[in-house]
Amino acid sequence: MNHKIAIGLLGLGLAAGAGTIAGFRPSAPAAAATAAADTETVTFYGTMERNTSWTQTQNVGFYSFTDSGEPDEFTMLTSQTNKMVTGGGAYYDGYFYYVNGVETSIPEKISNTFNKVDVETWETVGASGHTYPTLTDSYALAYDYSTSTMYAYCPDRTSDGYYLRTVDLKTGEFTDVAKVDASLYIPAIAFSADGVMYGVAHDPSQRSSKLYKIDKTNGKTTLVGDIGYMVNCDYAGAVFDYRTGKLYWSSMCYTVNQYQERTYTSYLMEIDTTTGKATPVKTFKNGEVFSTLFLKDCHPKAPEAVDGLAVRYLSLIHISEPT
Repeated sequence: MNHKIAIGLLGLGLAAGAGTIAGFRPSAPAAAATAAADTETVTFYGTMERNTSWTQTQNVGFYSFTDSGEPDEFTMLTSQTNKMVTGGGAYYDGYFYYVNGVETSIPEKISNTFNKVDVETWETVGASGHTYPTLTDSYALAYDYSTSTMYAYCPDRTSDGYYLRTVDLKTGEFTDVAKVDASLYIPAIAFSADGVMYGVAHDPSQRSSKLYKIDKTNGKTTLVGDIGYMVNCDYAGAVFDYRTGKLYWSSMCYTVNQYQERTYTSYLMEIDTTTGKATPVKTFKNGEVFSTLFLKDCHPKAPEAVDGLAVRYLSLIHISEPT
């Protein structure tokens, strides 16, 4: 007896809008996901350097706070007795990296430490020293997920101006990328999910602060717009919330009355990346000033799953009669 059996898989197809299959759940549209993220409370982390309620004890250290809640509601995570961060810092993959050291304009006196902190225990798990003629000397750090690279905005200690540098996260050594094409003091930078660097520049002489785009390959700056607030503070922090695409920034701002008297107020603000305009999200009660600002476990989204797909299988089985 001889049976001939032929089995053929004739089709495997994907068709948009053709319904669903048991066990297969298309993702929600990106707009719905973003809307949901917009309603969630955002928890920020940062290194607080100043607070007008501090008297004899300077409680400098890591703190957390939310975009809602009371204006003086901050949670201390770790503390130290001197300045926490002098050269900026940024979060990446469960760790916070930052630079602290001697604040000096004299190259020969540069002495900085590059630190790595575990953001679950808030313990320093790595530190390396860097002295003249080191390039590890910065004002701000930010991680670019599009290129998997940490960048630093740095002063040029040998002449006027500033440099963009990349950061080796293992050694703490910086490498020149390009000289910035404008003399802009920028103490806070941040990367969008698609790898665009933004920085908020302070210009006390003009009583203004402006948002710039900075080309990470050649240092070319492009003005986005004035944030609408006057800032006269060495410290600031900036971070993108990749879940919503919003750019947040924090610093101490001031207003001037008719008698040229200043009133200082610290804020958490959202900055419009198309106009540069800043809008207060939270007003701090005691003039709290952060030198860095970051979010934990907030990474650019993977591509959205394609919605409305169905899988169709078509199989034929033919069994011939015995011969």
